[in-house]
Amino acid sequence: MDQKNVPIFDVVRRRAVEGVAMVDAMRERLGRLAPGMAERADLAAVAGDVVDFCRPAVETAYPGCAPEITVEGESAPVVCNPGELRRAMTALLFNAVSAAGRNGRVLVRTGVDRRHSVAQFEDSGSGLPADHSRRAKEPFYTTAEGGHAGLGLTIADGVARSFGGSVSARMTETGGMTAALMLPTADVRDFPA
Repeated sequence: MDQKNVPIFDVVRRRAVEGVAMVDAMRERLGRLAPGMAERADLAAVAGDVVDFCRPAVETAYPGCAPEITVEGESAPVVCNPGELRRAMTALLFNAVSAAGRNGRVLVRTGVDRRHSVAQFEDSGSGLPADHSRRAKEPFYTTAEGGHAGLGLTIADGVARSFGGSVSARMTETGGMTAALMLPTADVRDFPA
């Protein structure tokens, strides 16, 4: 990058971070969800839909060597805005695909863990260095090369928090990374059989 443009990029980055903070503050003031925006959804079904929708884009980005994407798990009921949930899951899926790279693997696993419905996005990439983990959800922070914006975890975490949940990221035993989207589990009785 041309060094004379570095100060300009720093100003743009700072202003964007301030904008994200302002949106987060507005979310806090407005509460979790406006009435009428919440619906029942199943993380397993939404994860399957997101993967099916994104698969052609992944195959186009990696012709002949796209990462293998697998979805497994059980029903995980939540109350949320399904469009926002899809946006969060798409961000996490593309992060995992990007990290897995050519001929890599991505596993999307759903289930219920205590009082939370969880969707985990595990990749076979090189993981996140330990000294970088505290910055993982920071807007525009990325360890990836190739023009990645560094917003995937930030977007997903903002959406999760608006539903009373969170996003976490950790290294896997095999060296990749797992990003977990955790939302309060909806009462199963709210779901028709």
